[in-house]
Amino acid sequence: MRRLLRVLGAVLGLLVLLPVLLLGAAWVGLNVRPGQDALARLAMSYVPGLSIENLHGGLPAAPRIGRVVLSDREGPYLVLEDVALDLDLLRLASREARVRNLSAGRVALSRLPVADPDAAPEPPSEPGPLLPSLPQLPVEIAVERIALPRIELGEPVAGIPAVLSLEGGGRLGVDGAFLSAKGRRLDAPGSLDLDLALAPGDRLRVNVAYDEARGGLVASLLGKPDQATRLRVSLDGPATGAALDVSADLGETARLAAKGTVSLPAAGGVGLDAAGTAALGGFLPPPVADLRFALRTLPAEGGATRIERARVETGAATAELSGLVGQALDLAFEARVNDASTLAGLVPEAVGWEAITARGAVTGTNAAPELRVDATVAGPRLPEPAPGLLGPSPTLRLRANRQRVHELAVDGRAVTLRAEGAYGETLDLTLDASLAAEDLPDVPVRGALTARARVTGPAASPAVALTASSPELLAYGRKLEALRLEASLPSATVPAGSLNLAGRLQGLALSAEARAAQEGDLVRVEALRAALGPARLEGGGEFDTKRMLGTASLLLEAADLAPLSSIAGTPLGGGLRLSARLEPRGEEGARRQGIEADLRATDLRAGGASVNGTLQARGTDAALDVQGDVRAFEARATLRARLALDGPEKRVELAALDVQRQALGLRLASPATILLAPDGAVSTPGLSLQARPGGTLRLAGRWGPETADLRATIAALPLSLANLFAPDPPLAGTLSGDIRVSGPVARPGLDGELRGTGLKAGAPWARGLPEGTLQATARMRGETLEARAEFRAGAALRLNLEAQVPSDFEGPLSATLRGNADIAPLASPFLLGGASRVAGKLAIEAQAAGTVAEPRVSGTARLSDGLYRNLEYGVALRNIAGTVRGDRERIVVESITARAGPGALTARGELRPFGEGRPIELTVTGQDLQPVSSDLLRGAFDTDLRLTGSLDSGMRLGGRITTRTLTIGVPEGLPSGVADIGEVREVGRGAPRPPPGAARRGTAAPAEAAPLALDITFDAPRQVYLRGRGLDVELGGNVRVAGNVSDPQASGELRLRRGNLTVLDRRLNFERGVLRFQGDVASPDIDLLATSRAGTTTINVAVTGTPRDPKIEFTSSPELPQDEVLARLIFNRSADKLSPFQIAQLARVLSGALSGGKEDPVTGVLGRVSRSLGLDRLGIGSGANGAPGVEAGGYLGQGIYLNVEPGTTTGSPRVGVQIELTPRLKLESGAGADSQGAGLSYEYEY
Repeated sequence: MRRLLRVLGAVLGLLVLLPVLLLGAAWVGLNVRPGQDALARLAMSYVPGLSIENLHGGLPAAPRIGRVVLSDREGPYLVLEDVALDLDLLRLASREARVRNLSAGRVALSRLPVADPDAAPEPPSEPGPLLPSLPQLPVEIAVERIALPRIELGEPVAGIPAVLSLEGGGRLGVDGAFLSAKGRRLDAPGSLDLDLALAPGDRLRVNVAYDEARGGLVASLLGKPDQATRLRVSLDGPATGAALDVSADLGETARLAAKGTVSLPAAGGVGLDAAGTAALGGFLPPPVADLRFALRTLPAEGGATRIERARVETGAATAELSGLVGQALDLAFEARVNDASTLAGLVPEAVGWEAITARGAVTGTNAAPELRVDATVAGPRLPEPAPGLLGPSPTLRLRANRQRVHELAVDGRAVTLRAEGAYGETLDLTLDASLAAEDLPDVPVRGALTARARVTGPAASPAVALTASSPELLAYGRKLEALRLEASLPSATVPAGSLNLAGRLQGLALSAEARAAQEGDLVRVEALRAALGPARLEGGGEFDTKRMLGTASLLLEAADLAPLSSIAGTPLGGGLRLSARLEPRGEEGARRQGIEADLRATDLRAGGASVNGTLQARGTDAALDVQGDVRAFEARATLRARLALDGPEKRVELAALDVQRQALGLRLASPATILLAPDGAVSTPGLSLQARPGGTLRLAGRWGPETADLRATIAALPLSLANLFAPDPPLAGTLSGDIRVSGPVARPGLDGELRGTGLKAGAPWARGLPEGTLQATARMRGETLEARAEFRAGAALRLNLEAQVPSDFEGPLSATLRGNADIAPLASPFLLGGASRVAGKLAIEAQAAGTVAEPRVSGTARLSDGLYRNLEYGVALRNIAGTVRGDRERIVVESITARAGPGALTARGELRPFGEGRPIELTVTGQDLQPVSSDLLRGAFDTDLRLTGSLDSGMRLGGRITTRTLTIGVPEGLPSGVADIGEVREVGRGAPRPPPGAARRGTAAPAEAAPLALDITFDAPRQVYLRGRGLDVELGGNVRVAGNVSDPQASGELRLRRGNLTVLDRRLNFERGVLRFQGDVASPDIDLLATSRAGTTTINVAVTGTPRDPKIEFTSSPELPQDEVLARLIFNRSADKLSPFQIAQLARVLSGALSGGKEDPVTGVLGRVSRSLGLDRLGIGSGANGAPGVEAGGYLGQGIYLNVEPGTTTGSPRVGVQIELTPRLKLESGAGADSQGAGLSYEYEY
């Protein structure tokens, strides 16, 4: 029994000691070389790519490793040397994992690891809260020291190589998280300081300071290595709401500033309420670079985060988001995009809108979110006819998740789009589109169209099937009927499939058929046919995609293109034929692709001149011979060249090039070669062109890919060469010069000089202009092009230009133009054949600043010694002078003055050419103006006119013209010896034949100019004289001119103040008279009546008609024949008692020569004497006894008229004074040798 007890005791002791012995053996094994090596091998077997060298030290509390290497399939990427770890294992008893030291002498990360393509994808991680929370761990973790004195980063990691150091320590426990760290750049200036203390429910403190000079890690990672980086984060305060302040900037490329509060409640989660601004011009385009943001979040149950409000706002768009983020999603968002103009530069110019609004939601879970979006586009701006088909506010509706589009719908006024199906690695999508446009206003499309597309199969190579049909579709005046389209592609990445198309276009049959199949490396085009009316296309063949060789043929032919004119929208004619054939050539193993192609045009016309010619290509893809011969626009061009394509450097070998048109021409002086290098460089040893009738152009040098060295030399090149391509106007003169471009292609240098002599245009308007000379130089170094130019046209014009233009056309612009012009020789060619003449001196000085895209132009033009004369109408303005100043915003007429007789005319105002509507305001004033002096019109005026409005919407010319004196002459008619041939009409000739090459299409009507409305009052109370054909009448009144300048309408009248009619030797005083305006300014109606008595007969003389065509009618009471009336009026006797001489005089009167041979009162001797004496009226009259005498009269002042008449006795004249008290009431007095008197007179017309 005792022995049994001893045995049992020994067994029990062994069982107790065995674990201790095993642990001791394991500890001993891990701390000897064989055990440590085995442990290293075990670790490397579990971690692919891990290599551990020289594992030593005391395990498990103080291991040391000489070298650790991590590798992937491309080799090592991470190396750690002299790794040391010191653990305080006894603290585990206190539920604390304490690391006293973690260090590595060297850490080298040469690159980031590459993914293993054969590795299974990692399952998606469970989503956490939007803002991170402190983790809940079973033990407290403390790291007393982390020391990494040298961290080497390779260039692939951060964009630049860098050497860093890092030192720090921290603790994470139930009372919070505490961390401090310092990092430094060892190879460049840079530092990071971090101090963090987060105690939920208590207090929060975070301080982060990061600074790096240019070339820093963060800047390089962000792609802005030339910018300095600065970051400051400050968080301090109670856990219920600690103040947060964040500022960051990346040089001139980005700036961010935000302030708010952070809460860290003891229950868990993180709350944030912050707002700020960001300027991200280095990362975002200008329209959206400046933004404002605000975010407010609260912790929610289950570790979720509730977004109370998230808002981002830019000048172009605004977006808001709210809801719950966690295991489940319940988010709602709204967005608005302003007018597309706010996104200038991001959106193509042809695309635009007034506003885009969208509402939506995200529901479901993180693993399976569901998206809902409803959007409206207001006022879409797209190329026609899209705006009309979409309507003013098309809508978009989207319902989708990560695997399937439940619904995608676009609804417009006449267009609908529907899509649904599955997407991902495998596609199964259906897309339906329809058009239903019937009687839509302002939409050039009518009819219906339906289409369906099916996309199925693998996403990398899906199959596509398309069908479309339309019974009738009318677009832009072209009708498409009975359209049917079917197309299919078995694989989108394989050039095989089928297409069938049928229909009618503008009444012409339209059809197309294509079938292609792939068999291994061979693609066979089994059918290729298409036809449209007279045009047909046929082809077929096969192509070896491996050897890149094919055998095929193609024919495009249209014998007469005229039936296609309605489709092209322009008259077509003639024929076109293109044939091509591909066939391998050469021995097996060295075969090349053979090419034969022929293009022939026969009397080809497209709205203009006909083209005839051929173009041929023969050879292989290694060497292709090309020759062409084209005749058009009375010119002929021939070409012979070879394309050498076999070597790395391609060559274009020009053998002949000749362009000629009549005596003008340009030809290749000698064979030339153009080289196309593999790196993209283009060069030529020398390309020389000889001009006819003389001159040469030579080009030599190289362009690209990095540098350029080109030189062009022009020697006596005739400017008339431009008439090879544009016959009108004929040009004359020669150009010579030398231009050289050298330096980097990105910023080449330029030196150039250009000289022009004998420059002249042969157009009729330029035949009298002097020849011009040009001298120009240009030089570019770096970013600025400096140019100088001088142009002279004899002594008539001289212009000098100096400019500095940025090479990228985006920098500052500076230019100055100075010049002087003699207006007379420059204007005379334009005035030939007319009665107008102009003269004067003009000085111009203009400047341009700003940029090429937005130049700021200013300048001044000064006119002196100006003259305008019209010999036909007698208009004359002398001593014209003025200054006009302009800048980007406005053109100011500082002062323009002119002399019109003894009076002066002044104009001032301004025009804003870039303002809304281009507003204008101009005033014209003048005193005692006498601009017209002719037989038909002579007078003196005062003016006060104002021109207002805008050049776009219309202008108004209003004001007042006051007439001091005005004499209107009535023409006496042609001399009796000149026959009036009446209206001339040419018959028997058709319209002139258009010149060769003239376009056979209508010319677009010129745009109508903005209307110029008139509202001018002509104030002429007196001294308006109507004289001629025996008339001598004074009128007065007011006339208003309204309407517009193209159709002026006059209203008002000038009434008789006094006047008479002279018929041979008999003078009649008018009793009634009015000059009435009822529309046409130039043709007022005349109504004058004079009455006389001859014995017992009362004779009336009525003057009617217009000043251009007055009519004088003689009547009597009792009624007598016309010749009898005149006989009694003129000779005071019956017609049967007239002498032969008196009968001849009477015949002259009857034929219309009413002045009876007397002088014209406007231009005759008495008219000239009256003007020299300052009289308003001078004539020959008779007294009561019939004796002749001199009559004279004139105005002494406003409304006071003095006249002198022959008296009743010889040598005793009578003097009278008439004073106008009111427009109808006058005081009259008279005195003579035999009588005197005074009285009142009142006039009233009924």
